[in-house]
Amino acid sequence: MGKVGLSEVTVGQWKQVQDIVLANEGTLVSECGRLMGRLDLLIADLDENGESKGWIVADLKTGNPPKLKLNEKVSRQLRFYRDLLVEFKPPTTLRSRRGMVLVQPDGHRADGPSVLDDAFAAWEGMRHSEEPLEATPGEVQCGFCEWKAWCPVWWSARRDGILPPGSMFRDEVVSAIKFDPESGPALFERMPPVGSDGELAHSDHRFGAILRDQA
Repeated sequence: MGKVGLSEVTVGQWKQVQDIVLANEGTLVSECGRLMGRLDLLIADLDENGESKGWIVADLKTGNPPKLKLNEKVSRQLRFYRDLLVEFKPPTTLRSRRGMVLVQPDGHRADGPSVLDDAFAAWEGMRHSEEPLEATPGEVQCGFCEWKAWCPVWWSARRDGILPPGSMFRDEVVSAIKFDPESGPALFERMPPVGSDGELAHSDHRFGAILRDQA
């Protein structure tokens, strides 16, 4: 079936599409329960005779297609879905498998070695440990991190200019001096870091705010 305008799709053509779509927004879970993914489409890969010769893992993307090759993160995502399917749900007739990102108007393939070993290693790396991992402050790492208020490395990095203060939203470590729960006005004192172990100091920098509802 070639490219057909949406308004020109016939009932028979739509039935053909439905026949080759094996899963839509399917959840993949490893046998151990540690790894999970959610693929957009699992499509039957048909030969010239209409017989299935394997599966295609497809991920739907919007925006401009890649100019040369897939982003490494997207490629790894597709191979992760592929590997979960093959490793934990092996079909008896599966002879070929490939990942594909469908970005209009063309599809881009993601081929490569298995990523499951790296995925399991990443899972193990997220276990709680007695010793904290080495801190690597940065705009991306610290952007939406909810641990900032308790992180001495982040606050020191702000002080030392390693991290910018931010434009629209500014994160601060403060102490509440006064707060009226009835009407919401509050007075805060900025608490600058001392040293690199998380100690805080008082300052003359105070500012007010109105706290209402979930603020």
